[in-house]
Amino acid sequence: MNEGNNIVVLSDSYTQFYKTDGSLIKKRQHTYTNSVLYVSGEKVLIYENGGNELSVEDEKEVFYTKSFDENILFARLSPEGYTGIVTTSDNNKCEIHIYDKKGQMVYERKCIELVNDLCFINESGGCFISYIQAENGQLTTNIQCVNFNEKGDLWTSTGIDTVGLELCSFNGSAFLLGVDACSYIDENGQISNFYPYDGDIAGGACSNGQSAVIINNDDRRKYIVALFSSSSSEPKIIELSEPAVDVSVDNGL
Repeated sequence: MNEGNNIVVLSDSYTQFYKTDGSLIKKRQHTYTNSVLYVSGEKVLIYENGGNELSVEDEKEVFYTKSFDENILFARLSPEGYTGIVTTSDNNKCEIHIYDKKGQMVYERKCIELVNDLCFINESGGCFISYIQAENGQLTTNIQCVNFNEKGDLWTSTGIDTVGLELCSFNGSAFLLGVDACSYIDENGQISNFYPYDGDIAGGACSNGQSAVIINNDDRRKYIVALFSSSSSEPKIIELSEPAVDVSVDNGL
């Protein structure tokens, strides 16, 4: 994965930083089992999936490490160096822990619903949280907006008719990539766009409010990429001759 202008490779025992010409900058040993790498800006987050330890570092130094009493479900890193960690909990569905770039706790929350993703907003002054719940016998995803300096939620969206996979933010709004649909949520928590898939999702991506989703329908031999140029636009459909595997969005569509 890219870290600034460098490339980071995570193996079972080492984190390795390379220049783009392939020359090695730094090789650092780690002791994590089932390690996961997450890159944002010029820093990398390494954590133990299902374990209880993580570190934030770059090619020059380890900024801080953390260990938890409970197991890590997932963790996220913001461009400003803030870290969001969701752990298991003895008395609740899960717990959220937010640390600043120096490793100081800025926000903590015990959740009665299972959080399945979070993304930072407002230069790491808050975050969007997505969680799954049952409504009228159907699984839906709700998005909450949180400011780290205020109590309670700024808003909570209505249930979105899909199981969320990934959440991203832009200009105070959110894009949710789901199992059988994707959706945009505006800065007031209202659903501004909803697109159900005619097939199975193979991949999706979002950058600065522009998104792309690959949908493969093997039964009908129909393979498409749906492109959204904004949160309120109708998708542009590109038909493919064969199934696609993944997609990315970079420097516009």
